[in-house]
Amino acid sequence: MGVWLAGIFTSSTAGRTIFPGSDIFVPLLLIGIMWPLIYFGVARHKFTLGCFPIDVLVVTSIFFLICAISCFVSTVPLLSIGLMLLTLVSVCEIVQFGSIMTYVTMENALRTYAFSTSVILTMFAVYDYVPGIRLGNGHLILNPNTIGLVCMSVIVSAFAIRNIPGRLIVAIASSTVLVLTGSRASSVGAILGVIVVLLLRRPEKGKIKRRVLMALVFLCFAVAMMFWPNKLIRPVESYFAVHSHDRGWNSGATGRIYLWRDTWQLFLSNPVIGVGFRADEAESSHNGYLAMLAETGILGTSCVVYIIIRGLISMWNRARIRGFEYGNPFSILVGLGAGYLLIGFFERYIINVGNPTSMLFLIAVFSYPHQVSNPPVETRCGAGG
Repeated sequence: MGVWLAGIFTSSTAGRTIFPGSDIFVPLLLIGIMWPLIYFGVARHKFTLGCFPIDVLVVTSIFFLICAISCFVSTVPLLSIGLMLLTLVSVCEIVQFGSIMTYVTMENALRTYAFSTSVILTMFAVYDYVPGIRLGNGHLILNPNTIGLVCMSVIVSAFAIRNIPGRLIVAIASSTVLVLTGSRASSVGAILGVIVVLLLRRPEKGKIKRRVLMALVFLCFAVAMMFWPNKLIRPVESYFAVHSHDRGWNSGATGRIYLWRDTWQLFLSNPVIGVGFRADEAESSHNGYLAMLAETGILGTSCVVYIIIRGLISMWNRARIRGFEYGNPFSILVGLGAGYLLIGFFERYIINVGNPTSMLFLIAVFSYPHQVSNPPVETRCGAGG
């Protein structure tokens, strides 16, 4: 799974870099997404739904049925049908991965993804970096926000690396690339994801020490804000371009407010089943929730909301089981889910398969606790048995 996720980003990036201005990256990306079908076809693990929850299976089936119906009213029916089928294939692959993976192999997959993709991101940054220009705009290969989205998932997935120096190297390298992209939503999403992982992984012992440490950190921050406010606020304002003419508040959140208004009107034109799955692809609404409403209507969006809530609650419960060995990969997936949902307010990513971060989000909501091998008895009972 780790190779699959890293390969999705690599195939897309390599296609755009080696053949600039060409659409050769499209078939490469399709191969990168769909090759596990061949693997499952020849492997001893044949496709099976296993113990996949019946309610999620029903709701997922209804969602794809609504998407199929919406394709008939889409202004780009072939695009809607193609992306719907690709999404369906990706979900089937994710369900199959989830049905055969243990918590050990899932952690190994996240570790492989974090390390491999951090190397690819670093190589891309060296190639594309131009001083004074957001990373991605140097050679106009990838949108900076797309790169930032991938960086976010790598930073959070770095927690799967047990070796602390190795984890820090991967996280720092990816954080540097993220800063170079200037992607504000992904930066906040990465911070949120890291906080969620740390909260889920906190040990039972040492609560008083942690609270004292947090109080000291808060006190130091309050003192710094009192005596050196400009030195703390100005770098933040500069990075988030608060007063920028093109990206600041006066620009309507880089024009997003106007796109949100147009997308809402698009939703009102067909509120039941929407205007077609991913029909808003050409002119991104920069809001995954509004895009989903406009494209699949109230019915499709309700199914997505149910799938997300049901999946993340199950993953959260699994992550809360005491024992670092067992809960670590699930806490990472919950953190990824939290950061991804925040980014969805500013980018059109919710149900998407064109990048590894979106795939990881689908893994978080479609991999259920009873699909993954149970932990050892002593881990399930908590530290000390």
